[in-house]
Order: sequence, then C-alpha cells, then structure tokens
Amino acid sequence: IAFYRENKKGDLEVMQAYGLPKLTWYKEDEVLYPETVLCLEKLSKRYKIGIIANQSLGTADRLEQHGILKYIDLVVASAEEGVSKPDRRIFEIAFQRAGCRPENAVMIGDRIDNDIVPAKKMGMKTVWIKQGFGKYWRIGGEEDKQLIEAAKEAIDRNYDSINWWHTVGAAIRTKSGKIFVGVNCDSVSHGSCAEVIAIGSAITAGERDFDTIVAVLGGDNSKILPPCGNCRQMMYSYDKNINVIVDENTKESIMELLKYPCD
Repeated sequence: IAFYRENKKGDLEVMQAYGLPKLTWYKEDEVLYPETVLCLEKLSKRYKIGIIANQSLGTADRLEQHGILKYIDLVVASAEEGVSKPDRRIFEIAFQRAGCRPENAVMIGDRIDNDIVPAKKMGMKTVWIKQGFGKYWRIGGEEDKQLIEAAKEAIDRNYDSINWWHTVGAAIRTKSGKIFVGVNCDSVSHGSCAEVIAIGSAITAGERDFDTIVAVLGGDNSKILPPCGNCRQMMYSYDKNINVIVDENTKESIMELLKYPCD
C-alpha cells in the first residue's frame, strides 16, 4: 500500500524488490461486478458508451461472452491499435471513431496514470472509481504543487495580522491551465471566503470550466484548509466536476465532499 500511496505500481515494486516472477493473468477467471449489467443497461439508454482499454487481443469477443457488448458502442483496445494508455493517440482514435470531442466526453476509470490524468490533459471530464489498490493513488503532482504555492503567495502578500480581514488565500486552476487567486475579505459586518473570491476572479476573466481549487491558511500556522459548507455548495454550483485539495496528500472531487448538494 505504501508504494501505491507514492503513485507507484505496488505489485511491480514488490516483485522487483524480492525478485519474484510476474504472475500470469488468466482471462477465463474474469467475472463481472454484480451491478455491471444493470448499470450499463441504464446508462446505454441515455449515453453512448465506449471502452478505451489496455487489453490483449479479443476484447470485444470477451465482452460478448460476458453478454455486455450490446450495451457498448465502441471498443478501442491497445492490442488491436498498437498503442496503449496513457498515450494520447489511443484517445484520439476513440474520439475520431466516435465522432466526439473530448470536452463532450467523460472518462470513467480506476487508474490515475492510465485513465484520469491523460483524460484530463485531453480535456475530458473524469470520474475516478476508487477500488482496489488504485484508490490509494493521488491525483496531482507538480501542477498541484504550483497551485498550492500560488495560494500561499496570495495570502503571504496580503496577510492581515492586525484586523484579521485577510487570513486565507485560495487558488483555482481552470481546464485551460490558467490559475486565478483570491484572499478572504472580512469586515465587521460580512465576509467572503478566499475560494469564492478566486472563483469570482476566474469567472470575471471569462473562465467557466474548473479543474482544481485549494485554500491555504496564512501566518505562522500555514496549512491547507478544506472548504466550508457554503464554499462546497458554491463549487458544486459552478462546476460539478471540480477537484478540491483538502490536505497535503488528499484531493477529492466536490461530489465526494458534498454528498447532499442543493440543486
């Protein structure tokens, strides 16, 4: 698990460390999750469903054997295409055949490295299924470090240790890669959280599609702050797919942080 928390492939790391052979994967042992058929049946009535997979030859045949190929409109597998995830070319093949633009597609996957990160770079919306050891992986990296630093810089420049009107900085990254910052504004009568100010800055500049947001407490006890209830609703209202950095090691979707939103 420790390897997965470092965004490493834990099984391969352990095999390499102890000199163990790689286990053989037997396709005949694969089984569907209990809810698979019902889920695909419902989704296929409203959406076109495609599969982009790193698989050996015969993926479509195996789906047919499981009785679910009838719900799937497109199968793009690495063995047949000669290119595998996270290479953007396999995504481009799928978009071309589906006649679909990335911004109109949603990637659902359990792998950060092969599914979520490359899909985000392509401009797709994403849903991360946290299952197995993959749930310990972390989304982020250098881009998120830069975002945290931008929030820190914003509050460092504006920290108010006299009236305490500016004590938190926030930074939001849009899908286009731009970063906007804000600090909280308090007074004797009313106040606005830093996250709201940052969102307002992005909206003022014409941005509407958001990727990630973070808030940082200024001063001597600087740390990342999870958003308050009002901010969670604000984030959800403006972009239901936004991600929120809640501490140094954790990044959650707003859907996970706001279980019962007000629509």
